Order: sequence, then structure tokens, then C-alpha cells
Amino acid sequence: MITTSRDARLAALERWNKMLSNNPGLFSSNNIQGSSPPSVFVGSYGYPHVLAGPLVPPKFGDTSILDSPESWTGRPISDIIQYRMNLVRGIKSVPAKVTTSRYVEDLQDLAMGGSPTDADITFSGSLRGVGLADGHSAPYGPAGKIQESHISNITPDKRIQRCYYDTDLKASEAITHLYRTGTSISSIQKCFSVGMFGTERRLVPTKWSITATDDIISKHMIQKIQEYHMIDSHRVFAFAHMGNSYSVIIWPRRWAFGFSEAWFVDGNALFGSDCELGRGFVGPPNTAGAYYAARLAVAEYMEQNQFQGGAVVIREISPDYSIPVGVWQVREGIRAALQSDCTICHSMDESWNVSCSRMSIPKDAWQSQEGISRVVRQKTISDYIL
Repeated sequence: MITTSRDARLAALERWNKMLSNNPGLFSSNNIQGSSPPSVFVGSYGYPHVLAGPLVPPKFGDTSILDSPESWTGRPISDIIQYRMNLVRGIKSVPAKVTTSRYVEDLQDLAMGGSPTDADITFSGSLRGVGLADGHSAPYGPAGKIQESHISNITPDKRIQRCYYDTDLKASEAITHLYRTGTSISSIQKCFSVGMFGTERRLVPTKWSITATDDIISKHMIQKIQEYHMIDSHRVFAFAHMGNSYSVIIWPRRWAFGFSEAWFVDGNALFGSDCELGRGFVGPPNTAGAYYAARLAVAEYMEQNQFQGGAVVIREISPDYSIPVGVWQVREGIRAALQSDCTICHSMDESWNVSCSRMSIPKDAWQSQEGISRVVRQKTISDYIL
């Protein structure tokens, strides 16, 4: 029985896996040749031994759109499914602590690529399409065990290359440096996953690397944000895509962040929520990687505008979001909201009225969620001074 937002998330993931398992002949050959976007994937099953490999489509040319979440905002979910169904995942079991084998170094070269890279993969058996969506990363097509692989025509991203060869640079420092120099978050996540950063390097399952990258970057920004002055107005932002409606409220107070999401199952809204105050978040979050993705987008907005404030993000997920496509859409959806024109309000109550006017769930239901109520109701010294 589906009784929580987590259950609803898992049920939606199962729909993707069932779709693939019902199409066993999607790719019938045991060999695939094409241009990787570039893209790699590291599974978590069996850790500290992991199934790692490239993602390759059966075509050459500019395939970058197939694994470029930053370019997918506003596109229909059918487009994303089409992109991802074209990517075949090659897998080989490797120990997570060994990053110096020829195979892993090939994956690192691929992840470092600044443009699509040619790949030729032969599989030892038939491709399978079972259990491939995890809700953190964008889903992908069938998978097969690699018998032999060749990667060629690599053009490395010089920014990533410098961090890769700096073995004294901590992983967190490499991640924040690359973000500051304009490297896409999705590229950083892939490189981190195949053990390219840090003083003690290892492969990191993709779903962990996605959450860790969002967490590291946003924590770095929050440290700076807490030194800025407070915002002087109540602002409300909104954006909707792929069956997800987002609303963001930012108001005058010291840094605090709350996130709540609601999935609809049989007409009933199932909630999940999390929050943090000035001392940061202690997890794991009820809303999984979506929390860190949302926090990154909000922290990014505050740092760019050099102020701090309280922020709550509410996410209403309609049945149209039939197949989760990854937490990237949370980050990019909130980024899009914060880049749009905002509504200036005169009070918190007005802010909630404006925010919930775009939602089907009433404000009382959102405000009753612990992750929201703690942030909104908690008082700071500045509240009494003002």
C-alpha cells in the first residue's frame, strides 16, 4: 500500500523499470558503436565492488543533449524518456578503491571529455532492461556486461584535467573550484563518481555523487551567504515543468531553509519535508536527494544577489510526472523559478496566499509540514530587535 511520499516515489520508479523489462528487444545486438555524450554511470549494488561503465547511444555525432540536464528545463517528459532510452549502459564489476586500472582510467578520460566521445563496446551476453531507475540520476536504457570496450577521440576539458592531476587537492575543493569556473554540475558529478578528485580517490556510486556534489557546493555557498545582510522584502517565485509545480518564498531573516513535496496517489496528497536552520542539516532527508538539489538552487540565488534570508520551497507533483527523471529537474526547475519575475509581498501571510494560489493543495496543508513550520515559526534575535 502506498502511504507516504517515499512509497509514491518508489512506485513511479517501478513504472520506468517495468517499461524497460517489457521491451527486451530494444537493442538486440551484442555490440554498440556511437558517441557517448560523454556519460558514465557507477551503480551502488554490491558496494565496495561496483558495476561501472559508459553510457553510449547507437549513433555518432553530437549526442550531448542525451546527458545534459541543464539543457532539459521546460522540455516535455516524453523528450527526456526518448533521450534516455537511447543510452545503453555498459557494466563491469570493479573494486571502488582501485582507480588506477586501465578500464577505470578509460572511464575517467571519458568523463573528462568536453564533447561527445566515440565508443565501441562488445557485450558478453544480451542486454537487459531491469532495475535501472534510482530516482537520483536521469534514467537510461538497457544494460549489458562488457566483454571489450574501446574509447577514442577524447577532447578533455582543461579545467577538469587540472583538478584531476592535482592529487593534493581535496575532493570538496576540486568540486567547488570547478563550479566557480563554470563547469556544469552534471559534469562535476560524473567526474566525482569515477574517482577523479581528492587525495584518497575511489569510485562513488552515481546516486551518491549527485547528492554529495549538490551538498558540497551548497554548503560552500551557505557559509558565504551567512555573512551577507538580510533581504529587505518578501519574494515569491514559481515555475512548472514535467508535472512538477514549484513555489519559492524568500523573506527577511537569518539563513534557514525548508523543503516540502507532495505526491498524489489515488487523489490523496502524500507529503515529505525537511529543513535546516543556521547550523545546517543533519540527515538523511525524508525527501532524499531532492532536498539538496533544491537547497543548491536557493543558495545559488542568494549568493548571486549577495543577501541572506529564510526560504521555503514547496513542490507539488501531479500524476503527469509518471516516471521520475532524476533530481536534476528539481534543481533546474527551482533555478528557472528564481530566474523568473518575482511577486513582491508585504507579509508572510500574503506570500503564502500568492504561493499557494498556483497549487491545488491549500496553504494550511503545506504549513503543517514539520520541515516548513519549523523554519517559518522559529524566531531569531533579529526578529525581536526589529
